[in-house]
Amino acid sequence: MLFTILAIIVAAILLTVATAGEFGSQRRWHRAVHATLGATAILVSCGLACVTTAAASEKTELAPAAKEESTADTTVVDEKPAASAGSPTTDEDASAANPASETATAARTTKSAAADEPTIYTGPVYPADRPTWVTEPNVTRGDTHTVVVDSGPCYSRQECLAALDAALKKSVDAYVDEYLNVNGAASHVNLSLNQIRTELVDPERHYAGTVEFSFGPMREEYRQLRFTREFREGLDDRWREVVARNRLLKTGLGAGGVLMMLAVVCGYFKADTATRGYYSGRLQFGAAAAILTLVIAGAVVAGWIPRL
Repeated sequence: MLFTILAIIVAAILLTVATAGEFGSQRRWHRAVHATLGATAILVSCGLACVTTAAASEKTELAPAAKEESTADTTVVDEKPAASAGSPTTDEDASAANPASETATAARTTKSAAADEPTIYTGPVYPADRPTWVTEPNVTRGDTHTVVVDSGPCYSRQECLAALDAALKKSVDAYVDEYLNVNGAASHVNLSLNQIRTELVDPERHYAGTVEFSFGPMREEYRQLRFTREFREGLDDRWREVVARNRLLKTGLGAGGVLMMLAVVCGYFKADTATRGYYSGRLQFGAAAAILTLVIAGAVVAGWIPRL
């Protein structure tokens, strides 16, 4: 059927060519083409209708055969083979015949189930002399603010002290940022670790102990930070100095950039007058390049100055 449709299309093309050669004018040729395309569409439609009819008839012929085949399949009955005289006929008989294999299978199942069970770690057991202040919430009201800092479980005292120093620095930086309400303010105030240990850590609130876990003992260290009113006032003074220095740098940068641009413009006019306008184009290009360089350099330097 596909070859038939192709033959129809080829015949339509040949008919178009013949008609085009017969009619001389362009308008008649267009009419011939339209008529040929219409005839081709009709022929293709007839061919598709024939294909559809043939497919439907073939499906109708195959339906009874498929129905008879399915009916024959349903009549087949599977016969269960008869058990031999020496073999057990039920699962109970098989179990009774092989008690040793059943016991071994049960043992393997129990062993695999015990191996698949996850190891359950119990919670930490704290010593009785552990002080209560290590679990107190942070205080951010009143004249004195307190924050409890811990090192976390560690295997040795050296690890605990290193982790505690990092936790102290992190807690102080977070408090400074929150108090000044500026993200990254602690990096400009720059409180050293020695200052934190001597000025902010409460000397009476030190604790070192051992916590028992199911996998073994672990050490922990606790400290309490005290932020007094005097510390906060000193922090405000240092922050005002940082802001003033930052503004002074920005003002100096802007003023210097403006002065340098004016110097470039004045130099251009002076050079242009001295050369009587013979090199005006080159001088203008050089002045524009100098000003652009100053702008880029000023933007780079301004990016180094923090925004407060």
